[in-house]
Amino acid sequence: MKGREDHYSRSRYKLHGRDKIIDNYFISPTIYPLPGQNLNILNYFLRKDSMKQVEDNESMAKKKKVILYNQFESIPRQNKNYLIVAYTDVLGQPRFCSTSDKTIFGEQCPYSNCHYTCNHSLMSEANLLLMHKHDINMDKLPEIRDPNQIWLFWLDEANEDTPKYDKLHMNWTMSYKFSAEASLASYGITLLRQEPLSHNKFKNWINQNFKQRHNQAICNCQPKKRLQYYYQLRPYFPIVVRGKCIPSNESDPTQTSIEFGQKYFAQKFSLKNITGNKCDRNSNCEKNQLTTNKFYLAFESQTCSDYITEKFWRAFAHGTIPIVYGPSREHYLRIAPPNSFIYVDDYKNKEDLANHLFKIASNQTEYEKYHKWRQHYHVKYLAEDVDPYRFCELCYRLNTINDRIWYENMNDWFLEKCR
Repeated sequence: MKGREDHYSRSRYKLHGRDKIIDNYFISPTIYPLPGQNLNILNYFLRKDSMKQVEDNESMAKKKKVILYNQFESIPRQNKNYLIVAYTDVLGQPRFCSTSDKTIFGEQCPYSNCHYTCNHSLMSEANLLLMHKHDINMDKLPEIRDPNQIWLFWLDEANEDTPKYDKLHMNWTMSYKFSAEASLASYGITLLRQEPLSHNKFKNWINQNFKQRHNQAICNCQPKKRLQYYYQLRPYFPIVVRGKCIPSNESDPTQTSIEFGQKYFAQKFSLKNITGNKCDRNSNCEKNQLTTNKFYLAFESQTCSDYITEKFWRAFAHGTIPIVYGPSREHYLRIAPPNSFIYVDDYKNKEDLANHLFKIASNQTEYEKYHKWRQHYHVKYLAEDVDPYRFCELCYRLNTINDRIWYENMNDWFLEKCR
């Protein structure tokens, strides 16, 4: 398979009553709106709901989740307030306890009737108790449970066993899992720009980055099972590793890939002889590498449904093209900017992938295709930027859900399609 150039086949599509020619990638099922559509965050929630319903039906059929529709009386909600009580810490620390509701739920949130507190004396008044998986003490849970109070289970890590919590019949989840009641922006989010970048500004960005960035991939240390892929790809394409998992002399991209590169693009570009500095995550060293190379190996530590972490989003934020190894392509497509990443399973072997990488690295037109989304979209991934979207979704659910929900087999639900 020669990559995904077919994504650029042209289609007719209606925008604002006018026939427009747009790229096929703009009409794939995504959680974010299309160019020209409403920017309101409600648009994201509604788009997610239409896709979430399918997965909820599957979970109910497999007896992982129970949903009793319209169990609560539908009443006007505009004058109703909702109280969220943090029943546990989050990773051993109190979270948001002294933060204003405006900051927690975000200025972009259309609801202003949700309130967050760490005050346990208000627990009996709470509409929702927030419990983080790693901070739950089974011996200190409420002895008497209000059947109309929502217990929310928060877990952002993949492939973790949770069988002991099944008996709690948690009502909602906040997680990376797409069908969780709160999953938007768990690690990052694609946002539609208020105004597209001008043609000149975008072209200047492409020209500068294509010329100045190295034609190689940057890779931080990966779990051992992902290192195997690194060693298999390395003979065909230059990869610089940052971390202590690879000896410095082995992280020099020229040692095994220069001959291959010369074979395909003899005088097209030269590879810099960069040795393996030890870069910590989020350090200036790592930022420098992300902003000076064209590709980034965004390999997930676990392969579970929807588990796409901050490394994927960090690559976009620093201008690189992520090469991804993780859940299914469909899981990436519905949250990632359009035509923005390279999915390793699209290629029959490592050499085929390397051929495509060299093609992108040496041809500005091909390079631009993977960045065209930047004209219409941008991404956020820092915790302080994405947390408000997550909590706004919680507020949205409190304002709109009339269904009684609980997880019958939450452990299987979390471990679904983990391999």
